[in-house]
Amino acid sequence: TNEKPHACEICNKAFSSRSNLRNHLLTHTKEKLYACEVCNQSFSRQGSLKRHLLSHTKE
Repeated sequence: TNEKPHACEICNKAFSSRSNLRNHLLTHTKEKLYACEVCNQSFSRQGSLKRHLLSHTKE
């Protein structure tokens, strides 16, 4: 089914799983725990940092 019973209390975006909602909630925080060791840019999600790191390896 396409049910999305887990809604964000901040923006009302809905998710099918509680874990997806928890991950989404990081977009609303100013806390950025993951920093790039190359340029010091910070990210709230580890996946965003991993994607960013690819920008340093492209020629």
